[in-house]
Amino acid sequence: MYVRQSRGPISKVKLKTTNELYHFGAFRLDAAERRLWRVDEPVSLKPKQFDLLFYFVENAGRVAKKGELLDSIWPDTYVEETTLARNVSWLRKILGECGDSGPYIETVSKLGYRFTAEVTIADDDKTLIIEEQTVQYFCGEETIEFDDAFVERKADGEKSRKVETELSIISQSPSRTFSYLPLIAAFVLIAFAGSGFIVYQKYSENPAPNAIVTSPVVPFSGAAGYENSPTFSPGGDQIAYSWNGDQGSESDIYVKLVGAGDPLQLTQTEANEHYPVFSPDGKHIAFIRGKYGEPGEVIIIPSLGGAEHHIARLFSGNYSISYSPDGQSIAVIDTDDSREGGQHAVYLINIETGERRRITAPADFLGETTPRFSPDGKNLAFTRVFNENIHTRNIGKQDLFIVPISGGEPRQLTFDSVNINSLAWSADGKFIYFVPVRPPDQTVVRRVPVGGGEQEIVSTGSKNITNIAVSPDGNTLVFAEDVRRWSLWRVPSDGQKGNSLINSDFTEYFPQFSPDGSLIAFQTDRSGTSQIWTAGADGKDLRQITDTPFSSTAPSFSPDGSLIAYNQKNGEDHANYIIPAEGGKPRRISPEGVQEDFPMWSADGKYIYFSSSRSGERNIWKMNALGRGEAVQVTTIGAYRSTPTPDGKTVYFTKTGFPREFWRVPAQGGAEEIVPEFEAAGFFNTWEMTEMGIYFIVPIADQSFKLKFYDFAVGRVTVASGDYKIPSNLDGTIISTHENTLICSVLIKSSRLALAELP
Repeated sequence: MYVRQSRGPISKVKLKTTNELYHFGAFRLDAAERRLWRVDEPVSLKPKQFDLLFYFVENAGRVAKKGELLDSIWPDTYVEETTLARNVSWLRKILGECGDSGPYIETVSKLGYRFTAEVTIADDDKTLIIEEQTVQYFCGEETIEFDDAFVERKADGEKSRKVETELSIISQSPSRTFSYLPLIAAFVLIAFAGSGFIVYQKYSENPAPNAIVTSPVVPFSGAAGYENSPTFSPGGDQIAYSWNGDQGSESDIYVKLVGAGDPLQLTQTEANEHYPVFSPDGKHIAFIRGKYGEPGEVIIIPSLGGAEHHIARLFSGNYSISYSPDGQSIAVIDTDDSREGGQHAVYLINIETGERRRITAPADFLGETTPRFSPDGKNLAFTRVFNENIHTRNIGKQDLFIVPISGGEPRQLTFDSVNINSLAWSADGKFIYFVPVRPPDQTVVRRVPVGGGEQEIVSTGSKNITNIAVSPDGNTLVFAEDVRRWSLWRVPSDGQKGNSLINSDFTEYFPQFSPDGSLIAFQTDRSGTSQIWTAGADGKDLRQITDTPFSSTAPSFSPDGSLIAYNQKNGEDHANYIIPAEGGKPRRISPEGVQEDFPMWSADGKYIYFSSSRSGERNIWKMNALGRGEAVQVTTIGAYRSTPTPDGKTVYFTKTGFPREFWRVPAQGGAEEIVPEFEAAGFFNTWEMTEMGIYFIVPIADQSFKLKFYDFAVGRVTVASGDYKIPSNLDGTIISTHENTLICSVLIKSSRLALAELP
């Protein structure tokens, strides 16, 4: 049996391999070779599929909970349950049915999965062991032993890894060495091919880090709203943080005892205040004041409240700060003259004199963020943003650096090139905790030795961590976790404030009115995976329409309201389906081997327009809604989402890439032309075709939005009639209108502080 330990360098890992075989049904699973056989035919499995199947086989007969499976198969990566469901579905397709008892893998509602087949184990006496730097092969009474074998991985300044292997072969007597040379050589090839494959899988890209498991996470305050940027007092008994009081978007500074009492509000202004830090004696708190995207100020206030002391004005007022252990200076991120146009870098500001001193020298990088003093005050840790992303909005190429306070060349500590949300020193100064953002935009706390070396995961069970701090005694981690969901909002045209259509803690997305306005179809994750549901126009009478292990999205009513076209995503397979509006058996309308999305009915119900990769590049195609005849390509220069006009003569569409410009083309194909009046509609993807024209949303001043209307009759854009109070947290997605009501999707954001005990 092969036992995989995913954490730690190879010198600490024990990999035990036997030729033990598992039998179930017509299948044979070879754990040592990581192979699956159906009778005598090999079955191809991807690595994670094999890991998942192996786990099911080892735990046959009992319910494996979803969380247990996610933690076991993806121990170092946070993935959605849809990923698990997708892999289970693939295994079901591969394995087929388990005799008369149904699929090999049974779904246990709201819990997980059970492997239903009877599993038997066939063992053999010949064993190949690769364990703790020693490789031995046992064959009868002859023993050939390989000592001092090791594989060491090193990371240099360019994050290259070199694998060095030393092998010394010792035989029982010199006279037998020559005669067994071919056998030894053959064994070396076999043994190291197997072990090398394991090493390659584990270390060819990134090392699997050790895990530090924290105690169960407990909420810090339990308050609603947006709590963020926590920091411990020198005694560790208080936490200063920013909080919006569950009202509005601007935060104030608060202080609260750990585990008891009510928060004490220290500031109350119209500006945003964040990133508080205690002075070394605990008597004062420094923080940043300023609206997002604008210059800010460094301000110091007594930790029990009182008069403010303004220290400095910063151009880059949205970055965190750090108080020096001697209490004399504050580390900030700014430009040379506190104005736009300079390089964002680490500066020290003398609290008494206001004198500024740049710590890092100008160099070829875009900027620096998140300065943190070491506990002894001799060094600063920070993140550096590299220039390769200078022309995009993505600043994801970041790594950790350490620089002496006295100056000098910064030393690079990580080589991951990912966005880093936050960082903090350990109390003893030996480690730096940090929060990298890894695809798909999920975060987990890690720590790395200050001297360099292997990273370790700090497992908290939380997925969207933004800011962290470590207590002065090194025993507690406090962090802010973002909670995001999308909610459907109803916005009337009479000037009344919009409100939530469906009150829930689930994500509701992609709304569309039925033709008569009595129903709204949308996608939601309330059943576990994203599925198509319907609700009445008042948000009541919810009904689940699709029920698959895969994500179902983009519902579109047929003109008579009897059918819903939608898209289903199964790994690389994106296919369009049609299902009765009251639920039932879906019908696939996309062929195998292509990616298709955004099905949309023509006004007469005869055709369905959709985006497809049939021509290689994604373009708009149309097909007969009854499935008759061949699909016809409509656009040729790339397209993302489309909808035909009510008269069936023109198709409006957005292009792929950014910005998503708005275009139109004759429905029968022809010249494709840009429609500049709709540029905002294309970028935000917030538009809907109606019989009279096209509604779309555009941004205006102060982060507000307006609903506009393109009138087919007069051929021009005007502000939509009525007074729609569109929420400022509108998400760039589909809108739907009926009579005097707009349905849109808004992003609901909150953030909580939580505590976890470090081992």
